[in-house]
Amino acid sequence: MHNQPISDIQPLADIILLLGEKVSKLITECRDFYKLEEEVYKLSQGACVKIFAWALEEIDTWLVNARDKRTWKVIGFRERTVVSSFGEFKVKRRLYRNKQTGEAGFLLDQALGWSERSRCTPRLKEMAVKLGADMPFRRAAEIPGYLVPGISPMAVWQAVQG
Repeated sequence: MHNQPISDIQPLADIILLLGEKVSKLITECRDFYKLEEEVYKLSQGACVKIFAWALEEIDTWLVNARDKRTWKVIGFRERTVVSSFGEFKVKRRLYRNKQTGEAGFLLDQALGWSERSRCTPRLKEMAVKLGADMPFRRAAEIPGYLVPGISPMAVWQAVQG
């Protein structure tokens, strides 16, 4: 991808400021080491999910501006639920139609090599496959569940299958 200015970094700044405010509150209120670690981890995961979704939407914006307008027409937006190593989130991306072939697709998915049918990100899928190959799916889903909220045994099974 060519270097192009990010359209708006204010959402990123807002995420970081909110994280700072919440951690600051924990500093003054929390007096339990386990609880402090758990809460900072949850807050940072939540911030990472928002930053990741923002980054994907920025790439999608870059792609709409860089596309061959003679070939690809934007026909709308679609939301996709994603389970990543940070947790589950929704991302809004543009759906295109190829004017010559009539095929529809998401340039974001194509640019990132992101499988259309998979809810899991490639990184989370890799983790699930490694765990699922060595232990029962329920246990394989339980372990990342400590680190990644929202992963189910079925998600691990689907990742291993395909």
